[in-house]
Amino acid sequence: MEIEENRLYPIGQVAKIIHEPVYVVRMWTKMYQIPVATKSRSHRNYWRYNDLKKLLKIKRCLRELRLTHEGVKNILYRAERIAELEKDLGYNSSYAFNPIRKDKV
Repeated sequence: MEIEENRLYPIGQVAKIIHEPVYVVRMWTKMYQIPVATKSRSHRNYWRYNDLKKLLKIKRCLRELRLTHEGVKNILYRAERIAELEKDLGYNSSYAFNPIRKDKV
């Protein structure tokens, strides 16, 4: 499935993209405090590209690296702090750990 940066994704598509059940997406969204990008008038939740990247990072940490939930929370906190510091310095290395990149080695 092609992932576009400027698009909003409903929970069903998010689950398909990250290859996890819908209930897991909901659980991770609550557990790791990933804000819902938009709610429609019919109360449907939609996520953005950056939220998908964060969910894929969580999946990798839990499934591949076998980290605990506390370990994942620690990594996400540190990643946010590093991103803030890089933004202050005018430097962006987010390309290095982009789980959606097409040119993976």
